Amino acid sequence: MNIQGPASTIDISGGDLGVAAWNNIYLQGGGFYLQRKDQANMSTTTFKAISNFCYGCSREEGIRYDSASIGGLLLGAFWGQQDRMTIQARYANEFNGVQVAAGAGYQHDNVLGYEDPTLTAPTRNDTELQGYALSLKHVASGLFIQGQYGITHYKVVSGAVLPAKTDGKSWHIQGGWAKNAFGPGMTTLYGEFGHGEGYATGLTTPLAASSASNANFTALGSGTITSDSYDWYGLGMTQKFDSAAMTMYLGWRHVDPKMTTSVDGSIPLSSFDMVTGGAIIRF
Repeated sequence: MNIQGPASTIDISGGDLGVAAWNNIYLQGGGFYLQRKDQANMSTTTFKAISNFCYGCSREEGIRYDSASIGGLLLGAFWGQQDRMTIQARYANEFNGVQVAAGAGYQHDNVLGYEDPTLTAPTRNDTELQGYALSLKHVASGLFIQGQYGITHYKVVSGAVLPAKTDGKSWHIQGGWAKNAFGPGMTTLYGEFGHGEGYATGLTTPLAASSASNANFTALGSGTITSDSYDWYGLGMTQKFDSAAMTMYLGWRHVDPKMTTSVDGSIPLSSFDMVTGGAIIRF
């Protein structure tokens, strides 16, 4: 089940933006290998090593409680194995033709990663996550704006307390127009911008996430990461066809990662672009 907890961007557009522009960039582009501008080879480090954590999208076995609606307010809590717990509040309502949705949540992870007695026990991670979201849509005009802010506090990383480990912080905002102006279904045009920082600062492992398997791959750098950040922006559209329960979508994102280390200083990382398109039919 979804453990909820920290709130991510709540899509109030009505245009299925999640299929074209998922608000947690960790899950849409996280597998891209980072590359230095001064090297022809790709590194063994993926973008998710510095964009770490997906707010409000973890799934696992456990016990979850969801309250009944209290004037548009929903409360919930979750507890799962290895002491993972969350609490959250969600609210949705409409005032004078303006739809409002908001969320806030907290998650505490004190986990080992797996419980297989045949494997060597992994080291412990202890982290705290918070996430907040707010979305607004003017129904008559179709104009909307929505976004989120998340923060991750690292208490223990791989079994050790690291004084240099900073909190990871990120935010994301989307805005645009969504309206059934042509008859078949909701047409949505959107733009977005996001920023994240600190998820890898104080660590060494993301610099060489795995051994280079051949001459086409290399380590990204050496030493301890002293700063990391990324900016991203994008544009796109979705078109719903209500009679077919289908949404067609097309989206573009540009990502600009940055990193410095104690040995290399500023690492000249290449930016990259993503284009996502297709159609989804919901049964």
